[in-house]
Amino acid sequence: MGADRAREAEPTLLDPFAEQTPIGYGLGPTLDRIEGAATSVLRALCVTAAFALAFLMVAQIIMRYWLHKPFLGIEETSVLLGVWIYFLGAAYVTRLNGHMRGGVAQLIFKQARTLAIVHLFAEVVCLAVTLVFGYYISDYAIFTIQSNRRSTYLGWSSGFWVGSLWLGLILMAIYFALHIQRQWRALPRRGS
Repeated sequence: MGADRAREAEPTLLDPFAEQTPIGYGLGPTLDRIEGAATSVLRALCVTAAFALAFLMVAQIIMRYWLHKPFLGIEETSVLLGVWIYFLGAAYVTRLNGHMRGGVAQLIFKQARTLAIVHLFAEVVCLAVTLVFGYYISDYAIFTIQSNRRSTYLGWSSGFWVGSLWLGLILMAIYFALHIQRQWRALPRRGS
């Protein structure tokens, strides 16, 4: 039993081609539990928004073609839900390390340490790109909120739409940073 816990505590390389991502980032039992709970909430939000979007689509079909009384606000709401699903889903996939990747590095680099460094570098680049996009999204979000833009039919603040980008990118940046710390800790030492 003790050996199993010791193995769980060891940092492992995040293999982008692995079937499953190990649970926890080695932050300690309390923070790993909080992160696990946050991941569960993220997954639940994605599923709930997807079901809500499906319900809205069915409702729109019924209202438009059977009742002949379409409600144009459903179109805005469906776009809003779709954007939230997209960016929360991107954060969730980042947490699972499940983005699509090519396997060229594994063909070129045969040493485990070199391959691990390439994977670490890729995570750093992803974090940098996410932070750059986050900067521009923050700038756009501030502009949108200050200009008090509203949706056409429902009159909702455009901040609801931009907020999905902002939250999604923040979560992605956090998960990329966690991947980087885990990759760094698991980096094979020279000569091993």
